[in-house]
Amino acid sequence: HITGVASPDGNYARNADLASRRMRYVASQLLSGLSPTNLRYTNQSQRSRVASWEEVAVQLEKDSLLAEAAELRRVIARYPANRNNPGPAMDRQFAVIRGLPFYADKIKPRLEILRSVSFT
Repeated sequence: HITGVASPDGNYARNADLASRRMRYVASQLLSGLSPTNLRYTNQSQRSRVASWEEVAVQLEKDSLLAEAAELRRVIARYPANRNNPGPAMDRQFAVIRGLPFYADKIKPRLEILRSVSFT
């Protein structure tokens, strides 16, 4: 099982594509080391996603930035994402969030934590 995750910073569609490319690259590297015989017996599951701003709020809380996390949640509540099509709402959320006075020094440094590829 391989999962690629991009941070919510920036355009949603671009981030979704980035997460997918990360995941596919890791999958190709892992699978290239298997012989055709072993590859036949693998059960592959690949998934990519864009992390939510809620996940950023959780990171802020872990660092005791409670007021900043609360402000982030107010933005999220104002522009709720549709589960089937989160892109438009997340783009609106980002437009507001990047204008917050603590975006550059408190939010942006925590985005790196969310960017990942994992496999089991």
